Amino acid sequence: MKNWLNPGLWFTLLLIALLGIWPILGQNAAAREVIFTVLLSVVFASSLNILLGYTGYVSFGHIVFYGLGGYIGMFLIERYNVS
Repeated sequence: MKNWLNPGLWFTLLLIALLGIWPILGQNAAAREVIFTVLLSVVFASSLNILLGYTGYVSFGHIVFYGLGGYIGMFLIERYNVS
């Protein structure tokens, strides 16, 4: 219960919430894209940390889905002009 009283925890949660809301409310497209990419990398790193850190399993599933998403996204942009 004492962990919820830690001011560092509240500051971190507030910072994550602000970074999550900023891409939605921001007007600058470049900043929005950078923040979205950073948040996506944070989610990817956190899930990989849970899988490798706590379970000890080596999984290539995360990397395969991340790579397939990049390749499919580039294919859609190049062939069908989908942004």
